[in-house]
Amino acid sequence: MRTTVGLALLLAFAGAGSLRASERDQALAVIERAITAHGGKERLTRAQSATRTESGVLFQSGQNLPFTSEVTRHLPDKIRLVIDVEKKFQSVTVLNEDKGWQQAGGATVELAPERIKEMREEMGIWWLATLVPLTQDLFTLAPLPDARVGDQVCAVVRVSRKGHPDAKLFFDKRSGLLVKIERRASETGVEVNKEYLFADYKDFDGLQVPGKETVLINGRKWTETTTSSFKLLTEEDKNAFSRP
Repeated sequence: MRTTVGLALLLAFAGAGSLRASERDQALAVIERAITAHGGKERLTRAQSATRTESGVLFQSGQNLPFTSEVTRHLPDKIRLVIDVEKKFQSVTVLNEDKGWQQAGGATVELAPERIKEMREEMGIWWLATLVPLTQDLFTLAPLPDARVGDQVCAVVRVSRKGHPDAKLFFDKRSGLLVKIERRASETGVEVNKEYLFADYKDFDGLQVPGKETVLINGRKWTETTTSSFKLLTEEDKNAFSRP
């Protein structure tokens, strides 16, 4: 009897393992197609080190505030963000692994550990959006039912990693391009639902880059940006990530 029960349990666990492997294979097939659609593994890997300029609008407290920004990034943990709001107020924010600073009005202050953690999570989403990291065993992938984003029917993949909130990635089934990311996020210490919408893809040196990005927090539009330029960096600009 024990032998029969033991064999049954062994077969059950083996079957569950095969199911999980099959689910990962399904999700990986979606990711691999998206990698090709976006320009291929080599270009997407290079895109983790890049400079990007944008113009946009910040929707806050009933106001629509126009801004321009320049982002220099070395993902997953280094960024320099320069924002000019209404051509009146400029801030420079730098994150270099576990250190961070913000400069505004001529004064530079160190970022609090909680803010550094939030920024690292945000940069982790940018890193996921380059898709190539998702092929690593570091992540657990699972396919979810198809969903609509606007008029686009999308394949959906759930991405899990120990110590981080899950994220859902939505890929247009026609083009293979990433059109949306959803996740739970902390914003200034408050837990929120955050959505990133990607549209109007443009070709930059063989890489497909969203020409328009919209961020929603708890279903309300937070920022909307238009990409002006996107340049791949051949090597890390270490000076960019020093204290401003």
